[in-house]
Amino acid sequence: MKIIEQNIPFFNFLVSPISGEKVTELLSKTNDGIVHYLEVNSEEWLSLVLSKETHLFNYKSPIENLENVGNDTIDESMIHSLEDLHSLKKINDKFFAGSDGILVKYDKVIKFVTISYNGICHVEVSQDKKTATAKFYPAANERIQLTENDVISIIKGKNISVNLEMIEIHSALDYVNKNKEVLDQVVVAKGKEPKLGKEGWTEF
Repeated sequence: MKIIEQNIPFFNFLVSPISGEKVTELLSKTNDGIVHYLEVNSEEWLSLVLSKETHLFNYKSPIENLENVGNDTIDESMIHSLEDLHSLKKINDKFFAGSDGILVKYDKVIKFVTISYNGICHVEVSQDKKTATAKFYPAANERIQLTENDVISIIKGKNISVNLEMIEIHSALDYVNKNKEVLDQVVVAKGKEPKLGKEGWTEF
């Protein structure tokens, strides 16, 4: 029988969140609170994955709990906040996994990291904001593949002034979608100095 971690103020866990160095490792693999399934596709990580609809914990915020707190003294160092509610399903004070994912506890935060089985793209921007490189992830079988429009939207969301490397983007998408392999350090945008008062985006 799995031992559930001791509860902390306002949280009643039904499953134990991971903590410590394992959280640091997981967060290094995530982007916007999402981790691709290939990043956690090992026996070590799969044992930590919780299925969609899993009852994770019961939680009432400090404000919701005022009537129950009374005059009891609560150690403030033990109080954690709940982050990224969009990844959770709430029924009254019960919280369920909105998708497959991993429950974590760090820096006084409880967070559910969502696992994506769709094709995704993580874009990193150089310090001068003139070059963008990307890591492309393939979709699992029968899931949604990454498209050219997805990549362009992500690049534009980084607010950089560049020329898009459309040939590189096409080649990367073709390779990833056909071979179901991750492709890293793809230069997807680079190039010109922005004009004063304008974004400098290439028209296409």
